Amino acid sequence: MTTACLKWIDSQGQEQFYSLSADEILVGRKSDADIILAHASVSRHHAKLVRGQEGYSIIDLSNTNGTYVNGQRIRQQRLHHGDRICLGQDRTQLSYLTDTSPFASPVLNSEADNLEKSLASLTSILPQHSDLEKISSILDFQYQWGKVFSAESTFEQILKATLKISGAERGYILLKQQDRFEYVIGMNDRGQNLPQSDFKASQTVVRQVAKDGNPVYMARGIAEEFAEQKSILTLNVRSLACMPLRWMLPESDTAEVRGVLYLDSTRGMRELSGLDEKILNKLALEAGNVFEKLEMLKTFEERRSLQLELALAQETQKNLQTELRAAEELRRAESQVLLSENAASMGRFAAALSHELNSPLGALKSALQTCNALAEKKATLPVEKREEVDEVEAQLRRNAMESADRLHQIVLRMQRFTNMDSKEILLVDLNSLLQDVVDALKLQIKEGVTLELDLQPIPRISVRPQQISAVFSNLLQNAVEGLTSAGNVWLTTCQAGSQLQIVVRDDGRGVSAEELASIFDPSFKVKAGRVATGNWGLFSCRQIIREHGGEIEIQSTPGHGTTVRVTLPCVESA
Repeated sequence: MTTACLKWIDSQGQEQFYSLSADEILVGRKSDADIILAHASVSRHHAKLVRGQEGYSIIDLSNTNGTYVNGQRIRQQRLHHGDRICLGQDRTQLSYLTDTSPFASPVLNSEADNLEKSLASLTSILPQHSDLEKISSILDFQYQWGKVFSAESTFEQILKATLKISGAERGYILLKQQDRFEYVIGMNDRGQNLPQSDFKASQTVVRQVAKDGNPVYMARGIAEEFAEQKSILTLNVRSLACMPLRWMLPESDTAEVRGVLYLDSTRGMRELSGLDEKILNKLALEAGNVFEKLEMLKTFEERRSLQLELALAQETQKNLQTELRAAEELRRAESQVLLSENAASMGRFAAALSHELNSPLGALKSALQTCNALAEKKATLPVEKREEVDEVEAQLRRNAMESADRLHQIVLRMQRFTNMDSKEILLVDLNSLLQDVVDALKLQIKEGVTLELDLQPIPRISVRPQQISAVFSNLLQNAVEGLTSAGNVWLTTCQAGSQLQIVVRDDGRGVSAEELASIFDPSFKVKAGRVATGNWGLFSCRQIIREHGGEIEIQSTPGHGTTVRVTLPCVESA
């Protein structure tokens, strides 16, 4: 693709090149233009360059000064290599160049070099130079530093210029900090930076300028009102100048004096013309603009930082919501698994319970049937036989009452074990709850398995009873299933400080260290096309215990059994 540029020769004879790459390029005097030309003949928004398939065209935007191509005023015209463009008739002249020319790939002056050249032009101004040359130099300097913004380097260029124009020995840029003005940067007339440790200036003069907002020029001697100031006498100052620096803060709508440009000398400074003073004031204004730009950049960075923090917070919130949804889904899954396992356990419990109920029911039915039969025969028996029948009837009634009591206890245990709301927090006797779990489990365990209890006195605690029952039913069932055939399972409770300890121990097969490392990790297995779960019961047990503020630990050795230790807080809350 053809590349193009504009070449401008300034008032000092220096060539400047502007590379053209954007689709639309605004040319004018105003600071928002893409190519800024600080010249009186150039309107604020003078012309626009528009890129087409065959190169750039220029469109005139100025009704007053006009845009000329090769001496002809135009409204819009496609540009060709070598076209001469004038912004205002016979005024600011540019040349349109493309890479098809002998001047292809011109060596563009770097913006930093341009700034240095502009400074050299500005600082070479002497009193005998014309006002037009002085104005041109200051405008060019303003334009160049606007292109290359570096606060420190710009302050240095401003101090060099002011020292050269004024003939002062020292120059400082000072920033207002509460009731004093503090050092920002300093320089001597040889272009050497002055360290902060050497900084001394008349705070009285500085405060006066800041208060009045007016510059002070004492080029040929110190005014009487300042002549006896300690700092003036100590530094042997014979001449000085001080200009206010104004700028607006982002939250303010008015420019205020927030700093000063301070110059002084132990000899008389150069006699300043009215225009020289205006140039110094202009440089002071530019220094204020630097501070304003720094404030804007700071505000922008703060806002960008806040936006990044907000975006991060939103992303974190989004991730948290995703994690919460995943946790809720996992919670529902584990609840379903625990309920399924509990339902299976309840099924086994119901089968065993029906067997246990049959025994007292059979005894009760037999006693009642026998009593009825004896009552029918009793009337026909001799008197001496009736006493024997009475003793048999009494024994049968006792047997019936024992069977009824046994049935009543079974029903009560079944009610405690099955009729508790899983979400309701109740104050319970944990030993009684565990006894019910054990009684229900005894109906299911195989012959040769011994289940021993050592339930020490412990305080009542607030828990969700059905959840805790399900946990220990699962742990005890695992212990029983871990036995090879016959074996022992021990269940103990005790209080240890502010904790309750419940231990389930067996002398069964045990598990390996590898299995123990992931014993609480839920897993899925596919067998014969069906999905089976692994470790979900223990995973759910740990979740429930942790929700109650406790913890669960498992120790096991292959061939020597397994010990499960559960701790719960001794507080009446879940």
